[in-house]
Amino acid sequence: DCYERSKTVLGSSKRWPTEQTRGEPIFSTDSAKNPDFYNWNAVFVGYCDGSVYTGNASEPAVVDGKSLYFRGKSILGSTMAQLNHRQGMLGASDIVWSGSSAGAVATLYHADWLGKRLGPNVETFRAIPFSGLVFSDGPNFQGENELSKMLQWAYKAMDLRFDSPCAKDHAGEEYKCGYPETAYRYIKTPVFLSNSVYDAWTVQNADNISKKTVRANQMNDVIPYLNGQARGTWDNITETKTWSKAGNGAFITSCMTHVGGLKNPGWDGVIVDGRNLRDSISLWMQGEPSRTTRPCQYTRAPPHSCNPTCPPSELQL
Repeated sequence: DCYERSKTVLGSSKRWPTEQTRGEPIFSTDSAKNPDFYNWNAVFVGYCDGSVYTGNASEPAVVDGKSLYFRGKSILGSTMAQLNHRQGMLGASDIVWSGSSAGAVATLYHADWLGKRLGPNVETFRAIPFSGLVFSDGPNFQGENELSKMLQWAYKAMDLRFDSPCAKDHAGEEYKCGYPETAYRYIKTPVFLSNSVYDAWTVQNADNISKKTVRANQMNDVIPYLNGQARGTWDNITETKTWSKAGNGAFITSCMTHVGGLKNPGWDGVIVDGRNLRDSISLWMQGEPSRTTRPCQYTRAPPHSCNPTCPPSELQL
């Protein structure tokens, strides 16, 4: 609900603290915990526009007398101008554009746009979306495609603007460029995916699986459905040219977490193909191939999880 969201820190910057400390390992200044970025400058861009910095509505929507502005694209443009011309980013040599959850979706949407607005000294520009593959074009556990309806509404109401060739390829159905898997297909910026094929947010919201939505006589169908969704996600990303393109990488897990890579043990404790996420990103940053193989699938018998290094599931049925 956009109106209710506007009253929170996710819908308005008015409630943001004047100072903020980030505890994610990727912001750590300890070289042992964060070997690649411990001494980098870091900019945290908060999320407040409700349109993943893609909205371009010329007029506000009015709800109960309150104006709701969907001008995320302008906010992003102004933010980049501030960083480039007042904060010195034009002089940067290496830049990583990253985000988590909705921020990861924004990373996929806008990396190429951002790459065209960097300074002349940039030697490398890369993107790392954490848990950005959060919904796709398909039915949920109940056979309905509610998120597709929501995306179509947002495309019109927020006047979403997608800059990649995707919009031309999907003329008349431009809203489909809003699916993260589609955005991944079109991204040209070197990208490293950090994602689970059993993402906890996706399972609860996109798949609509929870204690409240699954009946007792449907419980035996949940694991086969989730395994099918996991296979679909894997197939959808690995069949693209983006996946196999030189310079791209990925760390795909089976953990029932959301943004697990920006927490512990997801950063350095979850092991896939003999390596953790931190070291996988490090290899990728050095220009080495770093791409995990097909993740394991859940078992029907509890505890279901197939990777013993995964933390406990964030979603309990």
